[in-house]
Amino acid sequence: MKQLLLLFRVFFLIGAFTFGGGYAMVPLMRRELVERYKLIKDDEFLDIFALVQGAPGPIAVNVSLYTGLRIAGLKGAMVSVLGTVLPSFLTILAIVACGARYLELPAVVSAFRAIRPAVVALILSAGISVARRVIKDIRGLILALTAFLAVALGVHPALAVAGGALVGVILERRGSRGTA
Repeated sequence: MKQLLLLFRVFFLIGAFTFGGGYAMVPLMRRELVERYKLIKDDEFLDIFALVQGAPGPIAVNVSLYTGLRIAGLKGAMVSVLGTVLPSFLTILAIVACGARYLELPAVVSAFRAIRPAVVALILSAGISVARRVIKDIRGLILALTAFLAVALGVHPALAVAGGALVGVILERRGSRGTA
């Protein structure tokens, strides 16, 4: 029960204090799950992040679902997802209840305009943080740059991830033949 409450609290706070969607949540998720609460190891977090890239749905929900499942089974998955989506749901409910007319006020428009660059910075920070841990040699750098270029040119991210997995399997097989 204590672990379930911790999962809910961690994901609720992540959901409540991150603007910009799933990718903006990644650095905060990593910090809370890996560094602060040590619920999972850094390599596990990177594996979870890579795995859920190909799954349909929002990245933050997928990470919370898989992490909760890994830590506390089905109940862990349920409370983690609830913690992730509840802040957004309550925020949208409050916006609807207060009336969307306030969204066009100059102060509100200015606030959202100012938040956008911060969101870009969070996403970029997440990318750099993950890259530092994952790219260990020139082959990894080439694969990362190729996948980035493919996505930038319009290839679906799931295809880029699947392509990277395929290249990894091929390179691993070539490497194991050379040592046999």
